[in-house]
Amino acid sequence: MAEPLRIPCPTVEDVPPAEELAALATFGRHVVLELPATRANEAAKAGLIARLARALPDHRVFDSGGRSAADAAPTTWVTVLRVISEADVLANADAIVDAAREFRSIATGLMTRLRRHPDASPDRGELGDGWEYAFHGLECAFRNRVTGQYVDVRLQFGNEFGALDPWFFAGFVRTTPGLEAVARLFRDDFHDAARALDVLRRHGRLREISAGGRSGLVAPD
Repeated sequence: MAEPLRIPCPTVEDVPPAEELAALATFGRHVVLELPATRANEAAKAGLIARLARALPDHRVFDSGGRSAADAAPTTWVTVLRVISEADVLANADAIVDAAREFRSIATGLMTRLRRHPDASPDRGELGDGWEYAFHGLECAFRNRVTGQYVDVRLQFGNEFGALDPWFFAGFVRTTPGLEAVARLFRDDFHDAARALDVLRRHGRLREISAGGRSGLVAPD
């Protein structure tokens, strides 16, 4: 991500209007609103984010931390980032869902092979055909050292291995032949992919799943 345009704002009332922020936060440059970390600004931060998010439907508006109280001038930040529009997601919905379906198929195949592997390690190892795997937290990352294909699998849903994580999904489409058009839609690997998945969820193009208090999205059968 490129260096942001940082806008100092003494109070929430000094934040530029939404239409001005929309013009400033373009593809390739996001905006960070920097407010002094006062009690009043911290209390108003969530309301500011909600207000800007409603006014900027083609942007992601989120709490991006700040400088801690240990710094000479502690600040609290709100980021405004241009992302793929809902119209562009829907125009490419079939291609994105097909990519999600391909992810689900490959992820399921790799996890099935790993479960049946007689010498599988609880840490990392090889499956053959160039595939290497490494467990990390509640995920397992597969990478093919020959093709470079990357498939990172969430393991929180029992025998369902197609649950989509924005970052993992973007990595998959960037390394899978035939998915170049989908990869080009995701200028930002996390935020554009997250917007696309959310739009498709709201329009019923992805199926919601849950297990153990966690939720996820998978491509339909």
